[in-house]
Amino acid sequence: KALRMELKAREAALLALEAGQLLAAAEPLGEARLVARVFTGRSPDELRRLATVLVEAGTVVALLGLAGERSHLVFARSADAPGDMGALLRPALAALGGRGGGSPTLAQGGGPAADEAAVAAAIAGAAAGLTAGR
Repeated sequence: KALRMELKAREAALLALEAGQLLAAAEPLGEARLVARVFTGRSPDELRRLATVLVEAGTVVALLGLAGERSHLVFARSADAPGDMGALLRPALAALGGRGGGSPTLAQGGGPAADEAAVAAAIAGAAAGLTAGR
């Protein structure tokens, strides 16, 4: 049990470090920061945990995707950041042939296999919708 707790603590520390690096490279989005990134070789749960850590920093929108045998998107925002994540997610997932949903602050879903370019295009479409004031 102690090993599991230590492992969880180390995983949390690694996610916090990665979130810091992603935030340092984030794009400006009005007063907010936009983190848009595609990953491979991760679990959907890890993607969701990373999105949660990112938005806890405040004034952040995270549009994260997973490419591979199953595609997955996690869109999240801080309470003080713009956008309706559920509304942005639906067309992005539809482009990947997937399904999902969520709230204005957190939405996620998955679909069939997709390569990094397809997931990046879906995220880029959502980012464009966000900057258009969705």
